[in-house]
Amino acid sequence: MKITERAIKFFRKVFILLSTGISLLAAQEERIIVEIGQEKITLEQLEKEMSRYRKSQNLKDRMEMLTEEGKKRILEQLIRERLFYLAAQEEGIKLSAEEEEQIAGLKKYLLSRKYISQKSKENSISEEEMKNYYEKNKDKFVIPERRKVSHIIVREKEKADHLLKRLKEGATFAEIAKENNIDGSKKTGGDLGWISKGHMVKEFEDVAFNLKKNEMSEVVSTKFGLHIIKVEDIKPEEQKNFQDVKEEIRKKIEEESIKQLEKDLRKKYNVRVNYEGIRKSGATEEK
Repeated sequence: MKITERAIKFFRKVFILLSTGISLLAAQEERIIVEIGQEKITLEQLEKEMSRYRKSQNLKDRMEMLTEEGKKRILEQLIRERLFYLAAQEEGIKLSAEEEEQIAGLKKYLLSRKYISQKSKENSISEEEMKNYYEKNKDKFVIPERRKVSHIIVREKEKADHLLKRLKEGATFAEIAKENNIDGSKKTGGDLGWISKGHMVKEFEDVAFNLKKNEMSEVVSTKFGLHIIKVEDIKPEEQKNFQDVKEEIRKKIEEESIKQLEKDLRKKYNVRVNYEGIRKSGATEEK
């Protein structure tokens, strides 16, 4: 029987396809790197486990993943876990009801997070929406007035009055603070750095935020001791620009959307909470 050129080409293609298929099957088999009885560990499973270590905050863990020794360590860990899992199954060891409950709780948590993530993606926040939020809430994006403050602090009124007198006669504020302060600012010549309202006790703050630049106070009494306060510099209130707070705004809008989503779901699923039941039994339901 005469074999035509066309037939030869056909058989050649079939041979190539079969060879490719056999090669692919071999490649797939090669991806199995460990066999433990009927159990198998694949290269993909090893790479997945290694990727967790690459994301680790621990620099040592991340660096170790670049070495052959690190890869072997992770593989041995997978083998050890699989061995103990198989042995536990063989001996009929089961999780307790509490452990099963923990797994169920974790599943609920992961599903709820995934739901929120999915809804956030479905309702992406536009640039225009963020800008509108910024314009309507500019007062929320303000850097408050800050003051660079130094102080002298002692315990005795007589000593405080004496030091104030020396300062008014021309003594250097920082030197007096280094010699006499009873707190940690002794080392820095009384320097407390930049402060804004709400970070110091009221008696101190009321005086500090009423002084002018380079002005010094009289003796001020607080629960910490007796102070002489000096304002070294003043930075007035400053409006943050949109670009600086863009991501903060995105998070705020997302948080508000999630709160609204929760509110809608409470209504949809008719949530009723018996708050009285927390304190005592037999109370009526409250919406």
